[in-house]
Amino acid sequence: MREKAQEWINANSGRTRTDLLLENLRNSAEPGAVLAAAGELTRNKETAALPLIFLRIQNLQKAEDQASLAECCFRLAPERSVEEARKWLNKGGEMRFWAAMILFSNGDWSKREGWAELKEALANDDKELTAYKRAFDALLKSGRPEALEVAVGVLKRFNKDTSVWDIKPFVHRLILAGRKEALDYMLAALEDKTTAGTTSSVIDGKRVTIELTRADEFAEDLSCLRKDEHMYSYTTSEAERIAERQNIGHPKLFMVGKASAVEPWPQPTVNNFVAARGEPIRMANGVPVRYRFIGFPAPAGQVCDPTVVATTCGLSTGPSGGAWPSNDYSRGRC
Repeated sequence: MREKAQEWINANSGRTRTDLLLENLRNSAEPGAVLAAAGELTRNKETAALPLIFLRIQNLQKAEDQASLAECCFRLAPERSVEEARKWLNKGGEMRFWAAMILFSNGDWSKREGWAELKEALANDDKELTAYKRAFDALLKSGRPEALEVAVGVLKRFNKDTSVWDIKPFVHRLILAGRKEALDYMLAALEDKTTAGTTSSVIDGKRVTIELTRADEFAEDLSCLRKDEHMYSYTTSEAERIAERQNIGHPKLFMVGKASAVEPWPQPTVNNFVAARGEPIRMANGVPVRYRFIGFPAPAGQVCDPTVVATTCGLSTGPSGGAWPSNDYSRGRC
């Protein structure tokens, strides 16, 4: 074993990690290795991988693996993936979605390339809003009136079962984009008296049970967005919490521009805006771990290391109920 390892070291001593990843992407017969190489090359913005990704899409057997590589094309160089995306648009499922994303972002907008397919995917989105999470930044970035209207439409998709963890990033991004609909939603949410459990606290020397509402949940999460790091407290009287919610939800805190008391979250490397806390995510048990991408996906097979912020990490279901790695994770602030 040691001799074989030494032979490999001697044979590859003059090659870079990128060289080895490109070789793995080109020649590996193991789909997992192909996805891992494509994911790391995508994260590193190695555009030399793009032609190889096109080729591997043709010879991988599983549709989900092909879709993962199509996603890499969108993350890596969508402007150079347009012709291929036009071919993928006739396929179903995830391939069709990523083809639509590429064409919406870089295709011929005069022909509305990819737009009908993207709208269809968003209209038929699942209850976790997976498609909206993936497409949201592209919709806002485009600045196109019809795309912005579709983005705002996510507010109508929320229901009593949608967690605040899911809702907050959508609302925050729309507020920073200057959409009054999102501001109205936020102010209404801060008045939501739907029951949300209980907690207890000592008030005036007595331990009391405090009935919490959805407004309390939303205010606590909203406070995480403030520059001054002022935090909302569940453990005060109802009158104090009502006054606090009026302060936390004041429109001036969310104005776009110099008057804003809120800093925009870091632009996500892989569109994972829910997890965009700007905090480093640690390796699971001290070792890099590959994740499958179900929620806010990162390029397939991507390996996370201590220098990668949460926005570049693939998440399981939940940067929404969860959007965090499925086996072990470390959350940033809020």
